[in-house]
Amino acid sequence: QPQDTGSIDSCSDASMESAKPLITFMPQDVWVGIMSCLMVHDMCMMGSCCQLSKQEADDPELWRVLFLRSCWPASPALLDFVERDGFTVSDSEVLDFRSLIRKRTTAQPFIVVDVGRGYTKYGIVHGVNGRPDGDDSAPHIVQLCSSPTHPPDCEHGNQLVFIHRQLDMMLLTAARDLDDPLHYVAVKSTQPLAVGSHALLQGLKAQAELNGHVVHLVRFDDVRERWAVCLVALENWTERRSLSVEGSNLRRISTARDLPLLIGEPFAETANRRIQPRLGLDWASAIETQLEQARPGPVYIAPQAQMSLWAHGINHGIVINIGQQQTIAIPVVRGRIAEDAACGSNIGSAKLTQLMMSILQRRFNFAHSSLMTWCRDIKEAFCYVAPPASCLRHGQSKRLQSRLDAGDDFRVQSVTVDPGLPGMEPFELAEERVLVPEALFDSSMMGGPSLPELILRCAEQTMCRTLGEDQEADQEALQALLRNIVLVGGAADMPGLRPRTECEVRALLASSRAFSELRSALAFPEDAFVLQPPLGSLGPLTTPRFVPFVGGCVRAAGSNALRGAGLMERGPHGFTNQATGATHRGLMHRGLLHLNAPAVFRTGGGGGADDDGGDLWWGNIAPAEDFSDSEEGDLEEEVGDLAHDEDGDPLGYEDLHDEPTSEPLPFRPPRRGVGALQ
Repeated sequence: QPQDTGSIDSCSDASMESAKPLITFMPQDVWVGIMSCLMVHDMCMMGSCCQLSKQEADDPELWRVLFLRSCWPASPALLDFVERDGFTVSDSEVLDFRSLIRKRTTAQPFIVVDVGRGYTKYGIVHGVNGRPDGDDSAPHIVQLCSSPTHPPDCEHGNQLVFIHRQLDMMLLTAARDLDDPLHYVAVKSTQPLAVGSHALLQGLKAQAELNGHVVHLVRFDDVRERWAVCLVALENWTERRSLSVEGSNLRRISTARDLPLLIGEPFAETANRRIQPRLGLDWASAIETQLEQARPGPVYIAPQAQMSLWAHGINHGIVINIGQQQTIAIPVVRGRIAEDAACGSNIGSAKLTQLMMSILQRRFNFAHSSLMTWCRDIKEAFCYVAPPASCLRHGQSKRLQSRLDAGDDFRVQSVTVDPGLPGMEPFELAEERVLVPEALFDSSMMGGPSLPELILRCAEQTMCRTLGEDQEADQEALQALLRNIVLVGGAADMPGLRPRTECEVRALLASSRAFSELRSALAFPEDAFVLQPPLGSLGPLTTPRFVPFVGGCVRAAGSNALRGAGLMERGPHGFTNQATGATHRGLMHRGLLHLNAPAVFRTGGGGGADDDGGDLWWGNIAPAEDFSDSEEGDLEEEVGDLAHDEDGDPLGYEDLHDEPTSEPLPFRPPRRGVGALQ
């Protein structure tokens, strides 16, 4: 029978429409939501399915979301800082996030070493996987100091050799364990098989039970084209059972010497260059002697002051390191170390430990110099910084001992301490907890400038010696310098140190003790900030003790792998500057388009890993006991008799008299900055 062609066409169109995949009817926002939940591999697979999914997979905004979610560290501010190469890329320039992910994924992990006097910190970092042990873990520690109870791991001049040896053992262990966080590093070697190296057996059919075992490559048989290897027992690092295998059945295991290396130049070496310019070169030469001549991986040197700022996403500010023997303030101006303006004092963690010992000696007979390491642990576990006195009129405050004697105990939190030593009963600490760190703020206790005075002096030296003739630009740089104050070192972990320092720096800036030019450069004294430790999307990245190490990790994890960063790089003739080719001054030489730190690192700026000082000041909590290793060395061999004055009084208790001051007002926390995550 004749059929209605119009009906046939409409039915055909309807059937074709119904035959289309349901995916083509999916709304655009649903597509975006699905694709934004994928990982890098899934996104690439999805893009190869069809034209529709390819179109969505090419969306730059999706790759930006994927970049922020998958790359390390989990901080948009720090990722933006690193990938714009210290802000040498304009903020208005759109980054190719797909390319950045590819570079980070394929890049080799970096070894980062933060060289110290008593302890050196080191670890591995990758641009996507981050730190294998996680952000909440401390870096690996090399103990360089010595004591009867804590022998050193190695000599100072052998620490890089020791670190390479330790990492090699970790990589060999990780190669066999798929769940080990270092496994991806161990099996990612790009170096060819070589005599003396280690490899993983794979693809064996006759002896399949040996697959995954570690072997030592003994020699290569040119006639048979096979490798003579020995199985390695990782339990006791002994070799057993010789084998002969083809090269295709061997997967080389990475060694520490294959990986790029970033070494932090100590604060003292950086600061001393203003007195002896060759010191930086001499120190680099000493590092060179510890490295193998044939080391495939590149080696870079960066000042630890600069590494500390990298952790906060900036290249401009004042960094104060409370070290073992000294406290050193170093300014970094527009990405360049200004060693001519560096300042220091002879008050360090060791003197704070001596002060704690002298205080305890006044109360207990058992306290003597052989317990100096124990005393250090007590200091680090229980001391905190007292709140500043009233409003600090004219930059002066009543001394803490006088306030305590007058009955102003501002709710000092007493704590019962279990000494953990034979024959010693638990005892109570109260005022001692705040008297020890007070030496950082009361110059009459140990001499030298206080911590806030040191910061002010550093800013004034920078203004006089470093800044040029462009008044408007110099004023902006000076303002940014005081907005970006960073405290690092073991003693910087003490609760209350950051807000107390910030408050007293502001009080000094408001007083006549600051240069008038410095005061006029700031809109108001409250525009000075001591930055909080870096904070990622998942929590704090570190504490002040490890800020230089983490800053080095942040910068090394970038997609450019430190190439062209203006650092000292190892070459055929030793260390030379990447930017200038000079064999001295391992500094960056590039300007910045932005000088201010992301607001997230300022108090009240959207978050931050602040300490518990405010809670302790108001009597809410007491710090948890934590007898962890410190940056300060074990002091039994370094400290003999405790320092006493001529009258025999313990150090730090001479002439603690009152100074004329107005009636104290109730303490209020420093004015908090306002801002959002950039």
